[in-house]
Amino acid sequence: MQLHQATANKIEDAPICSFSKGVIYYVHSGRNAWHSTWAARYSNGCMHATLPSAKSYAEGERKQGTKFYITQLPCLLIRNKTDSYFITEINNRTPLSGHALAIPQMPGTVTDQPVKIGASTRKALESFDPSSQFWRIRPHAKNSIMLLHYPNSSISVEKLTPEPLRSMQSRSDGPDYYLSWSNRESLADQSAVQRIYRKLKLIKSGRIKEHHAADDQKLDLA
Repeated sequence: MQLHQATANKIEDAPICSFSKGVIYYVHSGRNAWHSTWAARYSNGCMHATLPSAKSYAEGERKQGTKFYITQLPCLLIRNKTDSYFITEINNRTPLSGHALAIPQMPGTVTDQPVKIGASTRKALESFDPSSQFWRIRPHAKNSIMLLHYPNSSISVEKLTPEPLRSMQSRSDGPDYYLSWSNRESLADQSAVQRIYRKLKLIKSGRIKEHHAADDQKLDLA
């Protein structure tokens, strides 16, 4: 199941039906992503909802001497009635760590927190655009934030658990054989996605107020 990049301000808008957290698979080649100063790049078709889909994509991209990596990435998942949207980040060891979830305001004022049931899917996705005001640390305009789309709201997505994320490295045993894969621990840190998801759940349950969404201390006290 390939996931394709979406442009937030061009999607067909609809109310958010649910939000959750999950794991997606990023296929890249060359050296392992985020080592040294080497930057990973997005290429069309490289993001997948399942490991078999990621492996199948790598098989189709095989060239002599090319080594592939499949990296699990933590993501925030937003669904409306017809579509699923995945939000993650590459070239950051802790995806979405710079996102505030809400725009800090003066004390006593209500802040804008767009990721909530019944709210606009488009506005929620726009809040994760690199140019939005919702970033404490603004990401690069390219090869950073991934807004990904799948045209089905019922797609099954692997759950994000506290277990360490994994990465896989390919090995070729010859052109007549499928690639072999060896496991290794992923460099990606899931803590920021877990923090954002926990805030959204606490706001939904009423345990913290919406205008405290940008305040991490409120999360610690909840």
